[in-house]
Amino acid sequence: MPDTPRRYDPRRKYSAALDVRDWTELADRIRGEDPEGALWPLVGPRRSGKTWALRGLAAQLGGSALFIDLHDHGDLGKLARRPNVRQSTILLLDEPGRHLFAPGEVGPATPRIVVAREAERFLAWCRDLRDDGRRVVLAMSPAEWSALRAHGRQDNHVNDKDLQPHLRPLDLDQARRIAGLDHPPALALVERLARDRRGWLQSPFLLTLALEAAAQRGHLDGPGEPALPPAELDALLAIAIDHAQVDLAHKYVDFVFYEGLDPAQQGLLRALARGGPIDRALLRPLWIPRRRRARVPA
Repeated sequence: MPDTPRRYDPRRKYSAALDVRDWTELADRIRGEDPEGALWPLVGPRRSGKTWALRGLAAQLGGSALFIDLHDHGDLGKLARRPNVRQSTILLLDEPGRHLFAPGEVGPATPRIVVAREAERFLAWCRDLRDDGRRVVLAMSPAEWSALRAHGRQDNHVNDKDLQPHLRPLDLDQARRIAGLDHPPALALVERLARDRRGWLQSPFLLTLALEAAAQRGHLDGPGEPALPPAELDALLAIAIDHAQVDLAHKYVDFVFYEGLDPAQQGLLRALARGGPIDRALLRPLWIPRRRRARVPA
């Protein structure tokens, strides 16, 4: 059996062998029809699996599809003229924020600012790609989707009918495969989380984060379910979130909240944390993991 602390790595790059989600339905739809707008939008919070989704689609769609990280490309016109782009009929685009927002850090006092001219230029570029016979799939955060809707709905560059609900929470079978079908203690922890802390099955990243924390503290070394009373389980999950916030490449909670949501979306979560009346349906694409008691940035 692999060394368990290394077995669960939330920073791991895409591997088809480790991808537990099935992208066949989405691949078939993208292959078979055009969107109503200029692009197929794939919207999900930060760390919900958008990049893995695009990589999985690339594997399903084969040589007709090309994955592109837009963060690496400042000149969209030059990008469109590249031979591999011109030869691809499906473009799987990631990280559009560079072409929508003003540069700089974001945080409590520095919200993400949409640059209208850049957003409109980006949408026109996507429309030109469609008019040239390409299908565009764009993975984005709720903040990025909000920016595109604000500047693209009137001209039908973006259309709500095209939204793809494929970044759903993990089902139990998917979660078990991440834990490892040959690893009973991890499977038992997954069952416990599914029963008592369902939010940790929201994405592969979060579940792997919890399993990594449990493995590093020896909770997965025994033959059966880890002996974790509710208070100890909460403490373990708090450690996992703190690790993501402090030790990983990005401050996870800040990254999800300030960078991934626009001010209106942040306000929805604050209202939820304070117990105010809100439309809970609006929160579905905006989910952020919290401790047992909500701890949303003030």
